[in-house]
Amino acid sequence: MRRCALVREGRQGGLLIVLVFMMILLSGAGLEATALWDNALARDREEELSFRLVRLQRAVREGERRLGRAPASLEELTRLEPPVLPRVPLDPMTQRPTWHLTPGDSALRVQSTAPGEALDGTRYREWWAEPAGSTWRVVRGVSAR
Repeated sequence: MRRCALVREGRQGGLLIVLVFMMILLSGAGLEATALWDNALARDREEELSFRLVRLQRAVREGERRLGRAPASLEELTRLEPPVLPRVPLDPMTQRPTWHLTPGDSALRVQSTAPGEALDGTRYREWWAEPAGSTWRVVRGVSAR
């Protein structure tokens, strides 16, 4: 009986060992790709949180200017004519329109209510936006680590 060139006497398990080794390598690469994907998604959510904090803080400042006082809630800014906010946006970390208003140095601060930590170790609920010259910056609080 004639045998395949890969399967000769004493070498029947060689192909199986190569296949197992390749499966181990591919599963390791898959795990690494999953970790990179998770970090990319977290970075995207953090960028969106920063964007929304700046947008909301600008709306609060505009509401204070138009009302002559601090707004009682973000919903109040949606009821002004014309509205400062068309609607209260969702917090990208909780996927709910729940934001925390706290007194700041010169105006109300808008902060997330998300319980988690950012990639840099800061808590999401300690982030807020503030003016920095002609632009805005997001303050990320103190690292939890």
